[in-house]
Amino acid sequence: YPVIGTDRDLPNFVATYTAMLVTIGQIKSPDSRRNDFNAAIQSGASLPVITSPRAYVSRHATVGDGTLVMHGAVVNAAATVGQNCILNSLSLVEHGARIGDHCHCLLYTSPSPRDS
Repeated sequence: YPVIGTDRDLPNFVATYTAMLVTIGQIKSPDSRRNDFNAAIQSGASLPVITSPRAYVSRHATVGDGTLVMHGAVVNAAATVGQNCILNSLSLVEHGARIGDHCHCLLYTSPSPRDS
């Protein structure tokens, strides 16, 4: 994809596009995601929650701004998910659980011995 700008261009983008999305993944540290999220907020951008139509978020749950809820993820009643999180495919946030800001939650499964 062509590069349309850099972090320095953020104020110009906010003037044209009010809603933004941090598209940096998280491998070892949330620092890059946190920095870009904070820069977007300071520039006046809105960072909506993006939820896959194949995910379930209870109407009794709270999900913070800029959080991505991917395919098959489930956020149950009374759960709280912070800002700028990634709930990866098939993640499960159970009743009453609390996930802090800038977290990356994932589900890892491996075959059981009988599947080998």
